[in-house]
Amino acid sequence: MTPFLELVNDNGVTVVDDRYTCLALRQWGNGWALAMPSFNYPPGGVRTQDITYAGGTAPVMAVYKAANQSRLDGGAGVIGRSYNPATNTWTFRVMVVSSPTWGEDYSFSYYIFDQPLPLVAGEVGAELFDGAGRCLFSSSLHQMIMRPAGAALSSAKWAHTFPGGVGVQNETYDVSDGSGSISFRDRYTISLSTWGSSPTSVFNVPRTYSQDNSRENWVPSGLEANSSEGSFLVDVSRIR
Repeated sequence: MTPFLELVNDNGVTVVDDRYTCLALRQWGNGWALAMPSFNYPPGGVRTQDITYAGGTAPVMAVYKAANQSRLDGGAGVIGRSYNPATNTWTFRVMVVSSPTWGEDYSFSYYIFDQPLPLVAGEVGAELFDGAGRCLFSSSLHQMIMRPAGAALSSAKWAHTFPGGVGVQNETYDVSDGSGSISFRDRYTISLSTWGSSPTSVFNVPRTYSQDNSRENWVPSGLEANSSEGSFLVDVSRIR
């Protein structure tokens, strides 16, 4: 069907028409990750928090964590998303990495974008609907302004949808007790990948830690599924 309306920006890019949804800000807030994951990351340094979002169609979460690139301290990432059809709720799990050296700070901001809701009585604004009656655009809501990964950034506040990651590598090696007796020991290397934001960049904040221990203590069950979101940046400088 030929669009009955198109809005085109100065670069000739169609930004609104009746075929595609302009994702809008539906929920946002500040969090402080408190939950300890199923592995221990001494001396602290990693926490998680689950954010619940009710209803919606196909929500996308962007996370903002201010960090110092020169020190590579701090960082956050979405490491999983699940949907409960019985309650029609989505749950996002955010992992936050902090630096005990510079002071542990597990704060972060999150922004959930989804299909816009129509205006209610008393609200004023422009709306666009498709042929099925679904609201595709509403001027009353913050739109998701995106930049691709690697794009040059102006001075702004950039959240990201880059997923955080948790990896475990197992190495078994021999240990001698000095009397000639040899036993086997497992060493697990935990790799954490999160992202920090500065005014003009978003950068990777990697962490690794190795420890001899049992697999039950070090495999991060429940944290291994990365988010399936795309990898792009979201300008949230106008969201207060």
